[in-house]
Amino acid sequence: MDRGPKDTSRPIRKNASLSSPRSPACGNRAMCVIQEVIMPYEKIDVECYSGYKVNERPVAFTYQKRRREVVEIVDRWYEGGFEAQNSDVSYFKVRTLEGEVFLLRYVSLFDAWSIVTPWLPLFAHL
Repeated sequence: MDRGPKDTSRPIRKNASLSSPRSPACGNRAMCVIQEVIMPYEKIDVECYSGYKVNERPVAFTYQKRRREVVEIVDRWYEGGFEAQNSDVSYFKVRTLEGEVFLLRYVSLFDAWSIVTPWLPLFAHL
């Protein structure tokens, strides 16, 4: 029995990105464009559930030398590619056991995970 994080995300939206007005991370498009320019990503180690595809969803990650367990996937979306199954970049807005919310990014081409550093205004409304 899989006891991974509870996935409460909405249905998959194809080709949504942080600069998309439909993206949950954006209040308005002008602000998103500014945030997209200054949005730093930091490489992290992520433990994943692999079901029908590799690195299907994160279950835990290490950030600032602390392991954080993912208890909920609040939202997820994809960027690039024509189909969600073949997307180039996957985003996961996750809630940890401690109640913290983070935005994780997986770039399949490089098999690399990163995190948006949480000091940005992007996280002020969470």
